[in-house]
Amino acid sequence: ATTSLSISMLGTGVVAFPYAIGLCGLVAGPLLLCLFGALAHVSYVALIETGKKFRATSYGALLQAIPKGWTHYANISLWLLLILATTAYVLIAKNIILSVAAQEFDDLPLPLFLQNEFLFAEILLVMFPICLPRTLHGLSVFSSYCTCAMVVVVLLVIWKAWCIQSQSPPLPALAASAKFTPSSAILAVPIVSCAMFGHMNISQIYAELQPQVKPLASMVSSAACTLVVAIYMLVGLVGYMAFGASVGPDLMAQIAAESGEDAVVVLAQILLTSFIVLKTPMLILPLRNLSVAIFVPSRSPAELSA
Repeated sequence: ATTSLSISMLGTGVVAFPYAIGLCGLVAGPLLLCLFGALAHVSYVALIETGKKFRATSYGALLQAIPKGWTHYANISLWLLLILATTAYVLIAKNIILSVAAQEFDDLPLPLFLQNEFLFAEILLVMFPICLPRTLHGLSVFSSYCTCAMVVVVLLVIWKAWCIQSQSPPLPALAASAKFTPSSAILAVPIVSCAMFGHMNISQIYAELQPQVKPLASMVSSAACTLVVAIYMLVGLVGYMAFGASVGPDLMAQIAAESGEDAVVVLAQILLTSFIVLKTPMLILPLRNLSVAIFVPSRSPAELSA
């Protein structure tokens, strides 16, 4: 359960956290991250308690307790958000694959299977079959792999950033500092707040807990939020220290540009691509339930997928 919730929150946005820390500085950045981590935990616990009260086993079921107008607004908003997030995952996976392939083919034309029209179809053909499980429990193998893959990616990124910082630290004028402006801090808020979003799965995670574990549900949220904040904090601080004020919104791309597409960078990119592909079911599962709630409100997702 902790793994599923952590994976719901973790994503490719981890490579943007050095930029977010840079916008806020070495003091305000970590504080802002801890604040949103605490708010995420409070909201998860509130959703768990509300789900217990209304016996809701999905995010959509929770919305039945609010006025119809707000239910439709929340459903459509989350539906669009999940569609855009899934689209972004496909685009990011394509870009990483092409970045790795570019090193192999240099100035040669890419083969047909790596051209956009075919590459998008190939990525989707890999993604969609693994989106068939109807429960988060059915995705436990993918969740475990995604956790391991993200941990390895984080370790590789931290190691490469540390090597860059040791060998060619930023100029004193560009070194990491605690300085920030209110306008730059405001720019960091969307990066930090969206990175803690896994709320669409929390009701189903609670519903699938064993009865003897349900009283400890708040500890699942606490452990997941703590783990995610620690990962974001570590990557953010090390990446910001390595590049200082010149840090960009994509740490992976910046590391590749600085040190080249060596074996470590390629391995991190491959693992990140596999993470994206295998995390997609965590978005498709609530998206499928929402689609049923919006377009076939008289039926339940379980009935239509049986």
